[in-house]
Amino acid sequence: MVSNQPIRYILIAAVLLLVLWWQWPNMVERTGPENSEEEGVNRPLVSAIQPIETAGAAAKRDAVALALQSPDLDAGGDAMSLKQLRNGFSEARQAIDDGRTQSAIRMLGELIEQHPRQVEPYINLASVYAADGQLAQARQTLMDGMQANKNYAMLFTNLQKVHGALAANAYQTALAESGESLADAVDSVELPIIDAVDESTRFGAANLATLQQLESYKRQLDTVNREFAQTSSELADTNTKLAETDAQLLAANNRNSDLQKRLQSSEAEVNANSADQELEAKLAVAEQRIASLQVEHKNELARLQQDYQQQLDNQSLVASQLASQEQERQAREQREAEANRLAAARAAERRQQAAVAQAARAKQERDQQAIALVKSWAEAWSAQQVGNYVSHYADGYTPPGSGISHAAWREQRRIRLTNKSFIQVAVDDFDVRQLDERISVTFSQHYRSNTMDDTIRKQLIFSANGGAISNAKIVGERVLR
Repeated sequence: MVSNQPIRYILIAAVLLLVLWWQWPNMVERTGPENSEEEGVNRPLVSAIQPIETAGAAAKRDAVALALQSPDLDAGGDAMSLKQLRNGFSEARQAIDDGRTQSAIRMLGELIEQHPRQVEPYINLASVYAADGQLAQARQTLMDGMQANKNYAMLFTNLQKVHGALAANAYQTALAESGESLADAVDSVELPIIDAVDESTRFGAANLATLQQLESYKRQLDTVNREFAQTSSELADTNTKLAETDAQLLAANNRNSDLQKRLQSSEAEVNANSADQELEAKLAVAEQRIASLQVEHKNELARLQQDYQQQLDNQSLVASQLASQEQERQAREQREAEANRLAAARAAERRQQAAVAQAARAKQERDQQAIALVKSWAEAWSAQQVGNYVSHYADGYTPPGSGISHAAWREQRRIRLTNKSFIQVAVDDFDVRQLDERISVTFSQHYRSNTMDDTIRKQLIFSANGGAISNAKIVGERVLR
């Protein structure tokens, strides 16, 4: 009887392998950002940036790390989606330019639903809301965009502007009851409008520094928001106290009015009868009380204004620090861009030098081949080899302006090469030049035979007909001097 123990072990091992195979993609996804060293891989980026809580939020949310997969719009399956995104974005942009605010809001909202990870619709929708004075909607849109696309600094910048406008309105509202106004209320905020969809939404390791910087800005802005909420609460309490003081002052003014009426009545009685010393004393006490209340009111208002100015100074300090950090980041980016530009310039210069050197080598090789053709021609002439000599000329060659046929020219050259007891042709002092698709070789020719001894300057024109220079043929010949 065969035991079932080995079969049981094999089944257990198979189940474990199946579970490992099923869980492997999740394990790779969780470990990918830490272990992958490849350049250009579309890795998910992890960010802990959270939406900025309002001053009246009921609870403080914990930071949740979100892994965002950059959309690959270059993939063939997303080509139609990308086209629809471009067309819809262009129509929404045209609606903004035409002043059709509600149509633009509707179009951009539909684009956000269809492409929640694309940042441009969030930015333009927030810009339309802000320009229309709907700052709360603009803020919520920007926070939604940051939740979907935490890698875009423009969302954070626009959100800062909207927060600044909301803060200014909140301070204006808080001080409205005191009769003081530090600045006009902000009805609308101008945010930048994007003209086209950025197709490149890939992110690499180089963006992590920007995300960390944004997270630092977010933490600092959270601190400012908490201080702002505390200051708003203190201002509200102070406004309540001011309202009570104003009520007391109003009551005192009413009592003062009654006393004034009574004083006038008493003065009438005094004019008729005699001065009422007791009434005058009461009136003096009332006037002193009114003056004391007015001083207290002014002191309290001055203290509140001093506290408010301190809060503004603190907020300005934080804004200055953020601006300084942004300037440092921009300077660093400029230095990196300049270094890249210099590297590209040096690479271009090296390529240019290599091209010049290659051209020089090609010219030298071409010149050597052309000079070799002239020397071969002179050697065939010196050897009085008619066939070899004529083979250096193009088929059907005739001297320009001679009016003779090719056959007559060949016979003429045969006679002149063979009717001498000896011929010596020496060539030197070469000048090779490129003439479009032909090559010109100018040289000094020293001809000596049993009947003649002469030195002239001659030029031969070669044509390779698109082939190698070594196979070029003479198509022109003339004596220069």
